[in-house]
Amino acid sequence: MGRFVTVHKAATLVGISARDLQSEIDTGRLPSVRGMVHIDDLTELHPNVSSDDADMIIWVNKIKDSSLQHATAKLSHELTKTELRQMLSKANKQLSYQRDRIESYENFIHELRYSLQVLKDKSPEPNKIQSLIAWLDKKSH
Repeated sequence: MGRFVTVHKAATLVGISARDLQSEIDTGRLPSVRGMVHIDDLTELHPNVSSDDADMIIWVNKIKDSSLQHATAKLSHELTKTELRQMLSKANKQLSYQRDRIESYENFIHELRYSLQVLKDKSPEPNKIQSLIAWLDKKSH
């Protein structure tokens, strides 16, 4: 599926309702294919989309696709409850790991922003540092 996400996930990434995003699709502002939106098209129209968030959605989709491919390798009646639980447990662990990584990145960005703010207050050229803070804010939201 590549870098495509559903309209609902795309709307979540952008921070608007699925109905509003669907309106952008209906008016031709945002291309879609069979109810899916390409991440590059989404970020072009909505530059505030965090590429980390988009990459996380894609990563989760890959996990789901991989799980589905594994599950469909056997007929559904051949999978035991234990196998399904193991698959779900593995996917949950991977998702938890990625959530922890995101949280650590968010903490790092918060600390970096705070340090830049302190530096700006002491700097002879506060406008340059403020530009860095603005850039960081734009990229992190």
